[in-house]
Amino acid sequence: MANRIANDVTKENSMQQLSPLAKVGCLRAIGNAVVMTKNYHPNMIILLVRFQQILNITEENKYDDWNLFLETLNKVTEKERNFLLDLFTVSAAFDGKLSDLEEANLKSAYGKDYNLYHPRLLQLTECLKEGKLNEALSLCKLDFVVG
Repeated sequence: MANRIANDVTKENSMQQLSPLAKVGCLRAIGNAVVMTKNYHPNMIILLVRFQQILNITEENKYDDWNLFLETLNKVTEKERNFLLDLFTVSAAFDGKLSDLEEANLKSAYGKDYNLYHPRLLQLTECLKEGKLNEALSLCKLDFVVG
């Protein structure tokens, strides 16, 4: 599934629409989801590596720093923010459960759009847990639209 998502954003040329800060934000979205789950699920790692390759980012830049991720969300354009929140939502769901740390911090990332992203996150997590991969994939759309 991680490869499919990465292939889809490559085909759609989504990454070319992102500013340098938003590109770093992609790795922060995935990196923070990995840290918050306290579980290195293979799909999360594959997604992180694929995005790193697609974005051609090779230097270290505190990709797991939650405050830097929140700062990035506040500095990018609204469309880029929507893309980053989509990516964070998908990444957070990839292990099929939400940790207490994730639940405690979701509102600070989603902000005013919490009521749009949180239900999607719960639905995606449930689909993955139940092995409904086609339905899950339909919830993994990364675009520049809120929710």
